[in-house]
Amino acid sequence: MPKLKALAKGYTNQLGAGAPPLEIEDAGDGLVRISVTDTGLTEKVRRAVDQSIEVIRRRIDQLGTREPSIQRQGDDRIVVQVPGLQDPNS
Repeated sequence: MPKLKALAKGYTNQLGAGAPPLEIEDAGDGLVRISVTDTGLTEKVRRAVDQSIEVIRRRIDQLGTREPSIQRQGDDRIVVQVPGLQDPNS
């Protein structure tokens, strides 16, 4: 189990998060339970949204669109505004 904890600590250092993203506990009978903490889940979502923003930005830039606005909204949403395009709901 010390080796697993060392691996989890290395993962924490890579994320740079304060609290560990993984929780490791001895479940007895040679079993080890590893679970993702709320901090780890929040960090994964944040990174996924950041990655998605970059992908969207590259794709819109390829279209040659002028002055697009691509912003994070809240923890898990992205708002894209492109001048000159029609409302997608109409």
